[in-house]
Amino acid sequence: MVLKTLAALLVLCAVASAQYPAGAAGFLWQGQTTATAGTFCWGFSCTATPVQITGGETVTLTVRGDFNMPYLIGISAGANRCLMSPVWYNGLMLDDPIIILAQGQLTQVSGILACPNATDTVAAQLPNTVPVGATFSLQAAVLSGSAGLAQLSFTTTFDVTVL
Repeated sequence: MVLKTLAALLVLCAVASAQYPAGAAGFLWQGQTTATAGTFCWGFSCTATPVQITGGETVTLTVRGDFNMPYLIGISAGANRCLMSPVWYNGLMLDDPIIILAQGQLTQVSGILACPNATDTVAAQLPNTVPVGATFSLQAAVLSGSAGLAQLSFTTTFDVTVL
């Protein structure tokens, strides 16, 4: 009887464990001009996602990854590469030079088992002085894993056009 109970508990724990791969990280854009883009949960492509914004508009950028891990959001003039390496997950797409737009820690807990278990949001407002037609790219990087065993993971990238 004890073995049956133990086996049932092991099956339940396996079903309840996370359902996403190592290095999973998400980056979601929510705005007015482009309502929603990117990955709510996780995913990566070497093709940047086009988004649009107007001067004065505020967008919400949500970064998703493992609980309590740090993240960065980088900005550059473009994203014309997909640099892969065995020392990180996914690909670095931002062109040099990269400027750190925001940094933080993933502390908002999510109970969605199919997604990494934590998020953080950044509200970013585009100044009215940015000229129409200007373009730039955004990409986030998060540490994935646990303390001592963490590895950098890059997210999807946004190619932003100012309208």
